Amino acid sequence: MKWPWPFRARKQLSEAILGRQHRWSQLPTPKLTLPFSQASYIVIDLETSGLDTRRDRLISIGAVRVAAKRICYEDCFHVVLQQHQTSDHDNILIHGITPTTQREGTPPVEALMAFWEFAGKSPLVAYHAPFDQQFLLRSTHQQLDIRPKSKWLDLAWLLPAVFTNTVPNRSPLDKWLAHFQLAEDGRHTADADALATAELLLMSLTQAEKKGLTHFDALFTLANGEMKLAPGGGF
Repeated sequence: MKWPWPFRARKQLSEAILGRQHRWSQLPTPKLTLPFSQASYIVIDLETSGLDTRRDRLISIGAVRVAAKRICYEDCFHVVLQQHQTSDHDNILIHGITPTTQREGTPPVEALMAFWEFAGKSPLVAYHAPFDQQFLLRSTHQQLDIRPKSKWLDLAWLLPAVFTNTVPNRSPLDKWLAHFQLAEDGRHTADADALATAELLLMSLTQAEKKGLTHFDALFTLANGEMKLAPGGGF
């Protein structure tokens, strides 16, 4: 039946997925005041069919764990979500995910459940985080009928806050990579961009410690303060 707004029928999920959801829900929430040397973060990047966070589709997720101030190259995540309607030609030129790869991708319910099992309840870090956050949470709610409460750190605001007078606010990720002379091989895929962002996060942690900032909550407060001081108040 068609449910009248604002009511809707709950998505029908398999018993296996519901069991995995339950186990995920029981995971402990990490302390956000742990020192960097003891903390674990998930750096994430997405590829999408466009920039409209309300209508465009999530195509792929790339993520890597940063733990104890090192990138865990052995602990990465990448998935292409199965698309019944592939993205247009211009969009494919950006992310390089072919129509065949999109059609043969992982079913979205399985892809998103696997991501949250990988990430657990860890804090999430992204460059222009509100974009990734809105896409990921909207897709998660649509497919899994859950609303994860993980805390997000926006590296686009943290970087200019810890590296003052270097690269202007709201600069693209490429500007920061060029500033620090970091390799850009394979850029503009979700997994490669997540690794590039993780490298910048590590540099930010080292610089933040020099300023007496030693845990995630302090970084979150600093980044939010930088955002509020900017003209327009944010991304």
